[in-house]
Amino acid sequence: MPTFPEPFATLISEHRTIEAVVADALSAVNAGRGHADDAELTAATIETLRDLEAFMDVDLTVHIAKEEQILFPAFRVMSSENAVVVVDMLAQHDEVRDRQLALQETLASLDHAHDDVEAERRALSSQLAESVTNESLSTLGQIVRRLDAILQGHFYDEE
Repeated sequence: MPTFPEPFATLISEHRTIEAVVADALSAVNAGRGHADDAELTAATIETLRDLEAFMDVDLTVHIAKEEQILFPAFRVMSSENAVVVVDMLAQHDEVRDRQLALQETLASLDHAHDDVEAERRALSSQLAESVTNESLSTLGQIVRRLDAILQGHFYDEE
């Protein structure tokens, strides 16, 4: 690999780090795919995705800011031909941001589903602690139907 002067060397080194973090996340997803019933593997996959999310929130955001605030303006000043390249790179950054948002929304959805499952679990426990009546059986049925709907959506999202 050729040697680059600063600040290019740092930016290129950051690219390699970003590639490695994304590769780890992709490996984790591939390993977990089709194994949603394996709680340990699923938890490890989600943890790796959360690591990616945290990396994107801090490190990738700083990296993109360096490029957009320092490197790209310098390219624009150098020549009008570079302006077209900069526009393309900015569009690619926008796509990265869109993908980051999609990841954040998916992880938030998984968190939300866990909160909903916990709420229904507590409701089920509360109802089971009381004496059984026709009304409580009806309520238990509603709780279980809601729990089923939440879990089915959650499993679909995870898988």
